[in-house]
Amino acid sequence: MVDHCTAHPTPDSGTPPGWCWAQQVIDALLALKQVTDTGTLPGPELLATQRRLIVSAALVGVSAQATPDGAVGRRHRALARRIRRRIEDYLRFATDLRVPFDNNPAEVRHEVARDEWIRRREGQQMMLAA
Repeated sequence: MVDHCTAHPTPDSGTPPGWCWAQQVIDALLALKQVTDTGTLPGPELLATQRRLIVSAALVGVSAQATPDGAVGRRHRALARRIRRRIEDYLRFATDLRVPFDNNPAEVRHEVARDEWIRRREGQQMMLAA
Protein backbone atom coordinates (compact mmCIF):
# COMPACT_ATOMS: atom_id res chain seq x y z
CA MET A 1 0.00 0.00 0.00
CA VAL A 2 1.27 3.47 -0.86
CA ASP A 3 1.46 5.70 2.20
CA HIS A 4 1.60 8.95 0.26
CA CYS A 5 -0.42 10.61 -2.44
CA THR A 6 1.14 9.95 -5.84
CA ALA A 7 -0.38 13.23 -7.02
CA HIS A 8 2.17 15.21 -5.00
CA PRO A 9 4.27 17.55 -7.07
CA THR A 10 8.00 17.01 -7.17
CA PRO A 11 10.14 19.11 -4.78
CA ASP A 12 11.44 21.31 -7.62
CA SER A 13 7.95 22.32 -8.78
CA GLY A 14 7.69 25.30 -6.39
CA THR A 15 4.73 24.00 -4.36
CA PRO A 16 4.79 23.58 -0.58
CA PRO A 17 6.10 20.24 0.71
CA GLY A 18 3.33 17.70 1.18
CA TRP A 19 0.81 19.68 -0.86
CA CYS A 20 -1.38 17.54 -3.11
CA TRP A 21 -3.47 19.01 -5.93
CA ALA A 22 -5.99 16.15 -5.74
CA GLN A 23 -6.47 16.63 -1.99
CA GLN A 24 -7.09 20.35 -2.57
CA VAL A 25 -9.88 19.44 -5.02
CA ILE A 26 -11.36 16.95 -2.56
CA ASP A 27 -11.24 19.42 0.33
CA ALA A 28 -12.92 22.15 -1.72
CA LEU A 29 -15.71 19.82 -2.89
CA LEU A 30 -16.29 18.54 0.64
CA ALA A 31 -16.45 22.09 2.00
CA LEU A 32 -19.27 22.80 -0.46
CA LYS A 33 -20.96 19.49 0.35
CA GLN A 34 -20.92 20.36 4.04
CA VAL A 35 -22.97 23.47 3.26
CA THR A 36 -25.41 21.76 0.89
CA ASP A 37 -25.97 18.96 3.41
CA THR A 38 -27.70 21.56 5.59
CA GLY A 39 -30.24 22.15 2.82
CA THR A 40 -28.89 25.55 1.81
CA LEU A 41 -26.81 26.70 -1.10
CA PRO A 42 -23.35 28.14 -0.47
CA GLY A 43 -23.02 31.88 -0.78
CA PRO A 44 -21.49 33.35 -3.92
CA GLU A 45 -18.21 34.18 -2.16
CA LEU A 46 -17.75 30.67 -0.78
CA LEU A 47 -18.65 29.12 -4.13
CA ALA A 48 -16.19 31.39 -5.96
CA THR A 49 -13.43 30.63 -3.46
CA GLN A 50 -13.89 26.87 -3.70
CA ARG A 51 -14.13 27.06 -7.49
CA ARG A 52 -10.82 28.94 -7.59
CA LEU A 53 -9.20 26.32 -5.35
CA ILE A 54 -10.46 23.50 -7.58
CA VAL A 55 -9.43 25.14 -10.85
CA SER A 56 -6.00 26.17 -9.59
CA ALA A 57 -5.35 22.67 -8.24
CA ALA A 58 -6.47 21.14 -11.55
CA LEU A 59 -4.12 23.46 -13.44
CA VAL A 60 -1.23 22.22 -11.33
CA GLY A 61 -2.41 18.63 -11.80
CA VAL A 62 -2.28 19.00 -15.58
CA SER A 63 1.43 19.79 -15.50
CA ALA A 64 3.81 16.89 -15.92
CA GLN A 65 5.88 18.02 -12.90
CA ALA A 66 2.92 17.56 -10.55
CA THR A 67 2.22 13.94 -11.41
CA PRO A 68 4.17 10.69 -11.50
CA ASP A 69 5.64 9.31 -14.70
CA GLY A 70 4.01 6.64 -16.82
CA ALA A 71 0.44 5.44 -16.97
CA VAL A 72 -0.47 6.64 -13.46
CA GLY A 73 0.69 10.16 -14.29
CA ARG A 74 -1.27 10.13 -17.55
CA ARG A 75 -4.43 9.18 -15.63
CA HIS A 76 -3.82 11.91 -13.06
CA ARG A 77 -3.31 14.52 -15.78
CA ALA A 78 -6.44 13.31 -17.60
CA LEU A 79 -8.46 13.67 -14.40
CA ALA A 80 -7.12 17.18 -13.84
CA ARG A 81 -8.00 18.17 -17.44
CA ARG A 82 -11.49 16.70 -17.02
CA ILE A 83 -12.04 18.61 -13.77
CA ARG A 84 -10.95 21.85 -15.41
CA ARG A 85 -13.09 21.31 -18.50
CA ARG A 86 -16.19 20.19 -16.62
CA ILE A 87 -16.02 22.38 -13.51
CA GLU A 88 -19.67 23.41 -13.89
CA ASP A 89 -20.76 19.75 -13.88
CA TYR A 90 -18.66 19.03 -10.79
CA LEU A 91 -20.20 22.00 -8.97
CA ARG A 92 -23.80 21.56 -10.08
CA PHE A 93 -24.75 20.14 -6.65
CA ALA A 94 -23.64 23.46 -5.12
CA THR A 95 -25.94 25.56 -7.32
CA ASP A 96 -29.04 23.33 -7.42
CA LEU A 97 -30.17 21.43 -4.32
CA ARG A 98 -32.06 18.93 -6.49
CA VAL A 99 -28.72 17.60 -7.76
CA PRO A 100 -27.12 15.12 -5.36
CA PHE A 101 -23.44 15.38 -4.45
CA ASP A 102 -22.96 11.78 -5.49
CA ASN A 103 -25.29 10.30 -8.03
CA ASN A 104 -23.54 6.94 -8.10
CA PRO A 105 -26.35 4.37 -8.55
CA ALA A 106 -24.36 1.72 -6.69
CA GLU A 107 -24.18 3.99 -3.64
CA VAL A 108 -27.91 4.69 -3.82
CA ARG A 109 -28.70 0.96 -4.02
CA HIS A 110 -26.36 0.28 -1.11
CA GLU A 111 -28.07 2.92 1.05
CA VAL A 112 -31.52 1.58 0.19
CA ALA A 113 -30.43 -1.98 1.02
CA ARG A 114 -28.86 -0.84 4.29
CA ASP A 115 -32.01 1.04 5.30
CA GLU A 116 -34.13 -2.02 4.45
CA TRP A 117 -31.85 -4.22 6.58
CA ILE A 118 -32.10 -1.78 9.52
CA ARG A 119 -35.91 -1.71 9.29
CA ARG A 120 -36.10 -5.51 9.29
CA ARG A 121 -33.72 -5.80 12.22
CA GLU A 122 -35.60 -3.20 14.27
CA GLY A 123 -38.86 -5.02 13.51
CA GLN A 124 -37.39 -8.31 14.69
CA GLN A 125 -36.09 -6.72 17.89
CA MET A 126 -39.50 -5.19 18.61
CA MET A 127 -41.15 -8.61 18.12
CA LEU A 128 -38.64 -10.24 20.49
CA ALA A 129 -39.20 -7.55 23.10
CA ALA A 130 -42.96 -8.03 23.03
